[in-house]
Amino acid sequence: PESYRDLMTSPNSPIIEYYPLDFKTDLNGKQQEWEAVVLIPFIDETCLLAAMEPFSSKLTKEEKARNRHSECGLYSYDPDIDFTYASSLPQLFPNIVHCHVRRTSNFNV
Repeated sequence: PESYRDLMTSPNSPIIEYYPLDFKTDLNGKQQEWEAVVLIPFIDETCLLAAMEPFSSKLTKEEKARNRHSECGLYSYDPDIDFTYASSLPQLFPNIVHCHVRRTSNFNV
């Protein structure tokens, strides 16, 4: 969210050390650079939450809604299902035509 942007970009951010501009990657047997693991430091959760707190009140209603826990779902392929899934971002992504996904809410893993 925009209200947190400076935490990742400002040199004065208390957590800027966790967002290096230069970093190494580990291909770990992969061929493509985009498959690599990014080698950056793990962020301390307490430090992160403390840095975020002053900006949390600036989140929009929609951003607050996205940042909540919701029911877990299991998504699986089902050849007997065929529908068009409407894109939530049609300006960026088209609808998914011939979607064959079943969502199960209550499941045991």
